[in-house]
Amino acid sequence: TDMTKKYLANLNTSYQNYNDSINFYSYIAMQLTHSYQRYDYHSQQLEARKDRNNNLFNVTSYTYFRHRKKNIGFNAQWDISQRLPNISNMIDVVNDSDPLSKRLGNPDLKLSWSENLRLNADKRWEHGGDSITVWTNIGGNINATQNAVSQGYTVDNSTGARTYKPVNVNGNWSWNANWGAGMDFGKEKCFNLYNNLSYGFSQSVDMVSVVGQTDSQLSKVHNKNWTDNLSLTYRTGDSLSLGISGKIELRNSTSDRIGFNEINAKNFSYGFNGTWRVFRTGITLATDIKMFSRRGYSSAEFNTDNLVWNASIARSFLKKKLTERLEMFDILHQLTNTNIYINAQGRYENVTNTLPRYAMLHLQWN
Repeated sequence: TDMTKKYLANLNTSYQNYNDSINFYSYIAMQLTHSYQRYDYHSQQLEARKDRNNNLFNVTSYTYFRHRKKNIGFNAQWDISQRLPNISNMIDVVNDSDPLSKRLGNPDLKLSWSENLRLNADKRWEHGGDSITVWTNIGGNINATQNAVSQGYTVDNSTGARTYKPVNVNGNWSWNANWGAGMDFGKEKCFNLYNNLSYGFSQSVDMVSVVGQTDSQLSKVHNKNWTDNLSLTYRTGDSLSLGISGKIELRNSTSDRIGFNEINAKNFSYGFNGTWRVFRTGITLATDIKMFSRRGYSSAEFNTDNLVWNASIARSFLKKKLTERLEMFDILHQLTNTNIYINAQGRYENVTNTLPRYAMLHLQWN
């Protein structure tokens, strides 16, 4: 039985200034929360109770600025938030309903807090009598979390049973930076060229199992990620759009954890997409085909190439009030229903979907 009472106090203030040349807006919101929580645990073996009083303080601030005549913009956001651990994890009891997976509480769990700062700036230029538009943006953010909750455990080698206990871990933080640039050019700006480059670093801290150890160990993994996205698109009004694109992702993961193998992997993709509204027929054809490749993984089954082709055909009736569309996904049947990812701790995770390949008929009434 869980009973919670909350008392909240909010203070919000903002300022804005809009004129012919400058747009400026800024606000800050602060919230103080006092909570009282009572948790009663009932089972056949025992009864326990946990009471706690806490004060939480959360702040969010945001600033936006744009110089309309110079086509320069800037925005920044800063947040700090606190979060209580689940009170059910703080009951000092042993849950052994599953003898191979016992659960302990930890009354000493502390509240966690996160801080995040995000910055972004952009600039736009017009050239050749507005026949060419060039823009660029640069941004980044940094995030840190303290007292995150992780499930530590010990193993009984004689039975294989595990005993889990939640603990606080410190040192989770990350930052990333990105730069993008694009250009519209050609007759009526029918061409668009865009590139986005980003780099990110993260330190992931968790309790994990280690081969040969009976206790879970504190694991710190450093992840570095580089990504570059490039695309070129051609458009003629609303009737035709053709594009090519490419993307490459490079990942490096290192750790001092026993048995950890350094990861140097890359994912890359390239392909074509197009949309054509067939003149005077009301029919719209669309297709995209892209090669997805992975290299550098520890097992050959992960280093794959998958050519994925999707297509659709649509037509409107009754003065565009009724639209029907036939969509076909993964026509070449190159995708499996199991995708493999590497998490922040450098471990492989399998995600299973039910429909990797399908065709679907849509009817839409406007």
